[in-house]
Amino acid sequence: MGRSGRYITARTLSSVGSLTIPVAMAYLLVHDLGRGAGAVSVVLTAQILGNALFVLPGGLLADRTSALRTMVGADVVRVVVQCSLAGYLFAGGSRVAVIAGCVFVNGAMASQFNPAAGKFLKTGIPAGQVKAVSAGVASGASGALVCGPVAGALLVGLAGPTGAVVADAVSFAVSAALLSSLRAGAAPAVRGWASRVGLVREARRGLAEVVGRRWLVAGMACVTVIGMVGGGVLQVALPVLAPRFGDARWAFSGWQVALGCGGVAGGLLASRLRPRFPLRVMCPFVVVASVPFVALVAGAPFAVTCAAFVVLGVTQTVLNVLWQTVVTHHVPADVIGRVASLGSFSALVGMPLGLVLSGLVIERSGPALLLWLGVAGTLGASLFLFAPSARALPAEPVDGDVPVAPGLAAVDAPPRAG
Repeated sequence: MGRSGRYITARTLSSVGSLTIPVAMAYLLVHDLGRGAGAVSVVLTAQILGNALFVLPGGLLADRTSALRTMVGADVVRVVVQCSLAGYLFAGGSRVAVIAGCVFVNGAMASQFNPAAGKFLKTGIPAGQVKAVSAGVASGASGALVCGPVAGALLVGLAGPTGAVVADAVSFAVSAALLSSLRAGAAPAVRGWASRVGLVREARRGLAEVVGRRWLVAGMACVTVIGMVGGGVLQVALPVLAPRFGDARWAFSGWQVALGCGGVAGGLLASRLRPRFPLRVMCPFVVVASVPFVALVAGAPFAVTCAAFVVLGVTQTVLNVLWQTVVTHHVPADVIGRVASLGSFSALVGMPLGLVLSGLVIERSGPALLLWLGVAGTLGASLFLFAPSARALPAEPVDGDVPVAPGLAAVDAPPRAG
């Protein structure tokens, strides 16, 4: 297996393992421990909270250290945590606080892993292979979206929730082994004072890098709105709408499988796209992402809604690959971890905000208005990509070098004596 293949396999295995855990935790808390939905909410929220609190420090760490070592270290910590949780459950432990604590640490480690993975694309993957590798990772994640919950249900049935936790630990261990077998290419030299200044100055540098590149601001604003719509509107509306199609469980499963299959197809499509101006191409894909909302609000048959979710899966993966490739090519290597963490943070902010607002709308006005707001939000997100800086951005830097963002000279300057 080649270098890129090992990297994609490592990312896919850890994604499948992670997606078995929500099924295992729900079964453990409700069926084995006799707790209610509140306990499930506490545990799943703990993971989101761990991710949100540590995603920005994760970007700083990624830029200060080796991307490969950071990813391996995060995987190793998750192996230890999941093995500890499995041992606790096997011994009869049942405290929700302990389970939530383990899930919280896993969320925190994911926030360390992801910015480092963004940096590794820049420093460890040849420039000509970045899009193909990004597409492979996205396709693997989409496949995991289908296989992970199914594997979780099978593992819970065969070995109980503890067995699913052990399987997750094994997936992280295999991922760590595959990543450890890679040899990082020569990383670009760290420019200026980024390797010697304090954390506050480094954080300012990362923020200034984003603010100084208007296309980054436009793209992150688009990602935030999409997070509000996809992570909020759909998650709130689908449980209400599913009973219209008969068995709600089958409806959820069908939509999830359709979304995952679309994501795999989107990865194949994205790897073949060669746009001169990627953000221009992203714009119509954002618009097309409104199709599921239109199908649901129009009362389309179940098969049509599944086809709409296939389209959504394709668009999500293409958008992810194009955006990741643009950021990798245009952001300097010594700040890419911080930029990636700021992008993740903007998406994390959008999701809970969308959940809260969607809950208020659906309680007062019903699902139809919420779905139309989803259409409006998706179309509104596309408007950010009409910014001149976004439309004019080429696929790669014209001169082959990544320039410093405007206004960074003062941030990069050495501190004055005295």
